[in-house]
Amino acid sequence: MGVRGEPAAHRTATSGIVCGLVTAGAIGAVLGLLGEYQVHDFADTDATYGIAGGLVASVGAVAVLAAACGIARWRRAPWPAPHVVVPLVLVPAAVLPLVTGAERNRLEAGLIWGAAAVAVHVLLAYAMAGGRWRRRTAVALVLPCAVAGLLTFACQHRWRTQKFEAVGLPLYVPQAPGYRLTGSWAGRYSVSMALAGPSGARLYARIEGPDSHGLVCTAPIDRPRLSTEVWFDTESALFCLPGGAVLALVPGGDSGSVAGLLPSVTLRAVDAAVLADHPDNSAMAEPD
Repeated sequence: MGVRGEPAAHRTATSGIVCGLVTAGAIGAVLGLLGEYQVHDFADTDATYGIAGGLVASVGAVAVLAAACGIARWRRAPWPAPHVVVPLVLVPAAVLPLVTGAERNRLEAGLIWGAAAVAVHVLLAYAMAGGRWRRRTAVALVLPCAVAGLLTFACQHRWRTQKFEAVGLPLYVPQAPGYRLTGSWAGRYSVSMALAGPSGARLYARIEGPDSHGLVCTAPIDRPRLSTEVWFDTESALFCLPGGAVLALVPGGDSGSVAGLLPSVTLRAVDAAVLADHPDNSAMAEPD
């Protein structure tokens, strides 16, 4: 027996939408605890916050949905009990990949998975309503999650590009004969790159803001100089970039000094999408 004058289909849709918004809110609350972009370095605590926040948000959503279903039952317009279980599955499914390796944009990821949550709850409501709704919607319950997962995967390169842009530094790649860019990394205040050369030789490049190395840049792309600082037990070469930023070029491992390379090294301005094409390499990650 339902509430007088309230069509069954309307009650079904209402229960799905309300429950979906609760689960979507739980996902958004967890993402709101995190930084806009994940920085994979030694100070990265996103997985800890994501797992803990996901657990708390899931339990909180379950409690809210249990109360809502209880109120609906008291009003003699019961909502399907399986609504209560959905946050325990959907919140971790949405959050965990975004804090354990995948790139993210909190707003866009929240919209994608929030829409999936509403769709799952609406489909569940109609599937539990019986009759023709059950036959038409039960098999479609996994589709919203599948679509959300595919959209998240499709957005990875764009979100990674946005992460390099968010650092706010001019982006340049060193060009040295025989060397090619193999890895890149976007930090909180710096960008670093790894380059592979002949016979296993390696170079690392790191871009930081003004005054990071005590170098006063008098012009964009100034002549490089050898630094008195020590990186990886050897000298680094410093280049001035626009806006006072500095690029440090450092030999890796037993690759020797960069002094011999300097006459042939040039810098190429790139956009963030070029660096996003390469996998993470945090060999010169920021300190804790």
